[in-house]
Amino acid sequence: MTLDQFFDNLWNDYTAMTPQAQRIHDAFVDAGENIINDHVAFRTFDRGPITLADLEPHLLALGYTRYEPYDFAAKKLRAYGYLPPSPDQPRVFLSELKCDELSASAQRIIDGLVGQIDAERVQAPEVLWAGRLWAPQLRGLPGPNGGE
Repeated sequence: MTLDQFFDNLWNDYTAMTPQAQRIHDAFVDAGENIINDHVAFRTFDRGPITLADLEPHLLALGYTRYEPYDFAAKKLRAYGYLPPSPDQPRVFLSELKCDELSASAQRIIDGLVGQIDAERVQAPEVLWAGRLWAPQLRGLPGPNGGE
């Protein structure tokens, strides 16, 4: 896969979830603007088959180089920046939530989510534009208003 294909897949996934992004993009282009994507960011958990270490090989296979570690203590995140193989391509940031620093209740919810992920799907780069990898709501857990 080329970097152009990678970013096309990301854009197609993003605009499928957020159609207004395409309209905004088109409005800028119609106004004569040159749009430059300087970076993309991925967020994940530090457990299950979807950790930073599980996703990083997909970036390295595209020619990215791990650059700098970041620790956002207040947000309970650890992250790495990745430099592209060419300076005219977007940088990538990959961060993971440090789940052990969350409440027991939050950890149970996250464990329920990541427990639904098919580990084999994570082995393919398509996981980066696959959307949500678990059911929208776990059965048996209260919804936002206390109900299921």
